Amino acid sequence: MQKNERLQCRLDVYWLLHNFVRVHFTTQQVPAVTLGIVAEGLSIADLFRLHCVYP
Repeated sequence: MQKNERLQCRLDVYWLLHNFVRVHFTTQQVPAVTLGIVAEGLSIADLFRLHCVYP
């Protein structure tokens, strides 16, 4: 795996944690919940259950 591919994988994980797991301090909600993308925030265990397909 090339250096850029490893970096992209790490950024993808950070993006998932930031938007679907972590509660934002001003809204006290997960950003994806605030935007109506999901009904409730995900746990880290839920992330491991996701079936993601990378090109």
